[in-house]
Amino acid sequence: MNERLWELLAKYWADRISSEEKAEMERLLLEHPDHWLKTGLMQQIAWRPEQMLSAKQADRICDRIVGSGPDPQSKKHTVRKKAPVHYWRLAIVTLAILLISTFSLVLYRNHQGQSTLLWQQVSTTNGMKTTLRLADGSELWLNAGSTLRYPENFNEKTREVYLSGEAYFKIAHRASKPFVIHTHDMDIKVLGTEFDVRAYADEGYSETSLIKGAVEVTVNREKQRQQIFLKPKQKIIVQKSSMEIKNMEDPQASGLNLPVQAADTATRDVVLEPISIVDGDIIPETAWKENTLLFEDEPLQSLARRLERWYGVKIVIRDAAFAQQRFTGRADNVSLERLLHILQMIKPFKYAIHDKQVIIQ
Repeated sequence: MNERLWELLAKYWADRISSEEKAEMERLLLEHPDHWLKTGLMQQIAWRPEQMLSAKQADRICDRIVGSGPDPQSKKHTVRKKAPVHYWRLAIVTLAILLISTFSLVLYRNHQGQSTLLWQQVSTTNGMKTTLRLADGSELWLNAGSTLRYPENFNEKTREVYLSGEAYFKIAHRASKPFVIHTHDMDIKVLGTEFDVRAYADEGYSETSLIKGAVEVTVNREKQRQQIFLKPKQKIIVQKSSMEIKNMEDPQASGLNLPVQAADTATRDVVLEPISIVDGDIIPETAWKENTLLFEDEPLQSLARRLERWYGVKIVIRDAAFAQQRFTGRADNVSLERLLHILQMIKPFKYAIHDKQVIIQ
């Protein structure tokens, strides 16, 4: 772990971390998934001492042991002889042993009574999807190229998970125990509902699409945090900053010979949009869960990135101008070659498949 993450973890365990520092810590954990398990294990040995006796109670016990001071239950006061020095020392040692034993026993019982969080992590590679059922009964579908960090059992106050990629959540209702999904750009807080979260590191935006129920979305920015409440059939789109887009993975490494284009963050930083329904009952934002690929007026550059995750291939587009051509269509659980043939019918182009690489020109 780097020194900054150690510093933030120390403040977190000491309960001296600010909201800005906590957001920074969560971002570092998301960027370095290999640290998550180490952090979860270290939390198990984070002991917090508590004072079990007040000063007055300690004095009263001391008086009882060394025999100084009147017994409050006795009606007659008797004169006691002064105890020898070695008896005082013995009494003090006995008192120390008694207090340490009592303190250790209570602390051990308190620690055993707490719900220790053992963190788990599940990841999907490109071309792979999976489903998961959490300890509270919540269900989720994890899309390709995604990572979810979650505890085996939630604690008594909150239910929290960390997501990088895309997942559809069906949250079990707990009125006194909110469920929170942390991503790089957003924290989504719910009690019980269904929604989709898309937060891929290699895309210029993140979004949350609410199907039913209610969610509270907190947008994380360097200098401010913005809270927005979503209504059913509504989604929020959060554009990444120009600096974040510059720091994104080089598209050359993923097979796309094109620069990643930044959005106009000055005018479209956070946007609320209605969710559209096509073909009667299909929602584009959640169609992937049913193995249906929908794309509407989508640039080939963006669609190619989705196809890489969907089919587990690398796509190289030789013509930068053609990469901006837009496509609209639907594919239900079809092969890659069949889908490319469908795209050719929309706008003619040539392609070649070599092993797991597709070259479009």
